[in-house]
Amino acid sequence: PLHVHITTLFSALVLAAGIALGWLGYVQSRDIALDSAESSFRRIGASVRESLRGTLQPIHGLTRLLAAQAVVRASTLEQRIEAMSPIAAAIHQNPVVAAAYVGYPDGGFLLVRPLPDEAARAFFHAPPQADFLVHNVDFPAGAERREIYLFFDRSLAELGRRRPEKYGYDPRGRPWYVLAERSDDLVLTEPYAFFATASPGVTFALRTPGGSVVGVDVTLRRVSETLSALRTSPAMRIALFDGERRVLAYSDPERAIVSEREGALALAKLADLGEPVLAELAPARPEQAPASSRLITAGDRDWKAAVLPAQSLRGLLSLGIAIPLDDLLVDARRIRDQGFLATLAVLLLALPVTWWIARRIGNALRDVTEQANEIQQLRFGGAPAARSAVLEVDQLAGAINLARDTIRRFLDIATSLVAERRFDALLERLVRE
Repeated sequence: PLHVHITTLFSALVLAAGIALGWLGYVQSRDIALDSAESSFRRIGASVRESLRGTLQPIHGLTRLLAAQAVVRASTLEQRIEAMSPIAAAIHQNPVVAAAYVGYPDGGFLLVRPLPDEAARAFFHAPPQADFLVHNVDFPAGAERREIYLFFDRSLAELGRRRPEKYGYDPRGRPWYVLAERSDDLVLTEPYAFFATASPGVTFALRTPGGSVVGVDVTLRRVSETLSALRTSPAMRIALFDGERRVLAYSDPERAIVSEREGALALAKLADLGEPVLAELAPARPEQAPASSRLITAGDRDWKAAVLPAQSLRGLLSLGIAIPLDDLLVDARRIRDQGFLATLAVLLLALPVTWWIARRIGNALRDVTEQANEIQQLRFGGAPAARSAVLEVDQLAGAINLARDTIRRFLDIATSLVAERRFDALLERLVRE
């Protein structure tokens, strides 16, 4: 029936138009989301580079400043305590400093470490009010080697002393000391895991004219906190790593260290983080231009990932960023689904109206068909076909009515001619008709 054809065609057109518009909106929203991710990646890269500069650059001047202090020439514990005030002040003003220390040519050592929280104080069995730990190794006149922990408050008032559990520390065998001895300028060590804080960091070291070596430990935890704050989604993964894929900073700061054999701590590698998408990333190369993001399938999920170069004082580092497409396209897919639902709603609301209008048109055509059947059977007594709002149907009904009237008129004439017996009247009738 015509009304079924019209309703089906209308429904198909509305559905096709809705799907096309919904898909077009989804594609446009997806492209906007992917472009936004590219911009977000570049913004994160710039923020991380700025965080690295803000973390490491000030320590340049601090290390040189400490190398000019009297503490680098002090040989006794009393002299070192008296001269350690600049070190404590520098640590207080630079939260990224994990420790500052001096290694002496005779094997002596002085370290000043902040104790910012209860966990740090508990690690060293410090008094509750302690703000600084001082680790000292010296050689009193006429006495054996002495190694001791001292605890101080913020005003550098001594709170207690004790002997360290691991005795026999010699700075001259440490990498920072050896590296500084071989250079006349400031040196920066490879990243490594700090023993006391279990966090990644580097050490600035500088040999003084007197032969002692000043070292400053800089924790990269602040960079990890920056990465965590820069995440636009909880599922986003951000890692700063070096050419050997060692993780220097991670958006989950607590997972940037792994434990190796014999209890030694070492920096995690990308594969150790348990994130398949990060394990797929390769370090940036100096000759490589900044790469655009790419799609990666890892861990049964699709990711948009990028590796951005991050130049640092130590050399070229790599910043890996990955975000699941599910999270990235959640708004685009929501818009797409809403478009499809809106199309179905329009279709369900319009379907009864379309059906009713199509039935009206079909009924008008059915009336015309019945009129044609009556003409075929030479029945002309019925009512004329009704008018229609559809022009073509109305014209057809008018033509049928006219045809019926014309045929009926011819039949009436034929009947009259058969009944006429007078020849003159017959001719007059024929000429008139």
